[in-house]
This record gives sequence, structure tokens and C-alpha cells, in this order.
Amino acid sequence: MKNLKLTRLTVPEVVPTAQYELITPEIAAEYLVKNTRNYRKLSQAKVSVLTRELLAGEWLPSTQGIGFDTNDVMVDGQHRLWAIVQTKISVMMLVCRGLVPVVKNKIDVGNKRTFGDLTGLPNVVIASVRVPFRAILSGNGRFGILKGKPASTSDLTFMRKYLFGKLGKLNEEMAKVCRNTNGILNVGIRAAIALSIMNGTCSKKEGMDTFNTLVFLRKNAKGGFVNGSLLEREEAEKRLPLLLRSLIKKIEIGVTPMYDQDKGVYYDVSETPRELATKLMFLTMQALDSTMNDEENFVSPCHATVVETLNLK
Repeated sequence: MKNLKLTRLTVPEVVPTAQYELITPEIAAEYLVKNTRNYRKLSQAKVSVLTRELLAGEWLPSTQGIGFDTNDVMVDGQHRLWAIVQTKISVMMLVCRGLVPVVKNKIDVGNKRTFGDLTGLPNVVIASVRVPFRAILSGNGRFGILKGKPASTSDLTFMRKYLFGKLGKLNEEMAKVCRNTNGILNVGIRAAIALSIMNGTCSKKEGMDTFNTLVFLRKNAKGGFVNGSLLEREEAEKRLPLLLRSLIKKIEIGVTPMYDQDKGVYYDVSETPRELATKLMFLTMQALDSTMNDEENFVSPCHATVVETLNLK
């Protein structure tokens, strides 16, 4: 057995200290004056996320806090401090002092925890719950103002009640049946089924029966049908509304109905459109609506229905 070479630890001249302190808005403002050599630009989006966390009473002391180097220059914590200043809410926070200046190159360089890590929910559930919000929020569906307050699909404080509410639970039930999101099992179609159950367009049994039928009719990654003979598939399709069957046929041949705002009509495109999931959500919601699902053509997007269903007015 080879001798192991021991590396001698370097002990800094100044030993760092750490303790929890009550950070008031006044103290936060004083600490921000020491933020003089920060190579990271302030992100208002990140400050907004922390602000909502403070206002919601969800702030908890953790190992993350504020750091100062041996020159008393702040090397970590600017976003947290700005959130405290803006909300005027005092919180307990870990404050580290006496850090070597180069330590800033070691801060926030690891992998960020995902919603899946933080909630334990399958990614398909998280993606499906995000779809309706991407449809009604700006910035490619990632942020905006709802009920007079900032909202973002990347903000767990905002999304938590939807992930663990009825929208999330319905999508979780579908995920237990099948997690495949290809083709007719796209997350937008899953979101539409959940929303249609929630707003009473269809019963839960009808919605889940529809999803189970789509699972039966799905294709594999190579484009082949997974289950049943042609006759069995035809019988299964007959259980679906006419408009939904029309949408399935279009998806199978790579076509997506697109709405023309100027002419007020849908037209088919063969290329994959941006935000495909949101478009499929609106189409499927129409296909599940008994007032129009016997039609062969789509009418118009139902943005207002999504807003009303999720009480986002």
C-alpha cells in the first residue's frame, strides 16, 4: 500500500467568524454601502423573488446570509439585503466576517436547486402546472403582474399553492398513469385536462377517462403506436369528442392549428410553433368544451377562461 501524501492545511491569519444577527432595514442599508467590489450585477428579478418570500412570511434563517472579507468589503448577500430594505422587514440572518477576499470566486458556483429538488414533485407535474402561467404572463411566459403583484413561474413562493393545490394534484394523478409527454401527451394537453376539470367543463371522471384514452393511443419515441390494433384504436378514438380527435390527427402528422388575430380564424402550420404547450392547452380546452367540441374547427383562444379558472383576475 502506497503512503498517502498529506497536504498541510493553510491556517489564515484572521480566522473567519459567523453568527446570526437581526438584520433591520437600517442595518441592511448600512451593509450595502460596503458592497463596493461586487462583480455580479444586481438582479431585480431575484430581489423580487426574495421580496415576495419576505412578504409571505416564508423567510427562514439558513446557512445562506451575508459575508464580509478581511477588508470589510461585502462579498455575499446583496440581493437579500435589498429585499429587506424594500420590504422594511427585519429578519435573522447568518453574518460571516473575516473571509479572504478571493472567497467571492467560490460563492454561488454550484448547481442551483430545481423545483423538483425543493418540492419532490415529478418534472412533468411542474412543467404542466407552469403551462397556463406561461400563457398569460409576459417575458416568454416567465414573469408579469397578477393581482397587482409580481409573479413568476420560477418563483416557488408564487407557484407553491398551484403546485400543491388542485392544479398540481390533478397533474400528479395523470403523471402516476403515464409520465411520457410526447405528442398527444404534451404538458399543454395535461394542463388543459386539469383546468377543464377545475372549471367544470368536464367532470373529473370524464377528464381522467380522456387522459387514459390518450395514453392508450400514444406513440413511442420511434413513432409507432404503443397499444392495440387498428380496430382497438378506432374504438378508443370514438370515445373522444370530435374536435379532440381532429387535434390528435393534426398532432400525429406534425400540424398545429394557429390563431390569426387579424382574421379571427385558425390555420394549420407544419413547423413547431413557439410555446407549443400553451397553444395545445388552449386547443384542448376548446376540444373538451361541450358547447363546441362537436365542431370540426377551432374557434378562438380562451385566455379569459384560464384567468378565471385560476382566479388570477
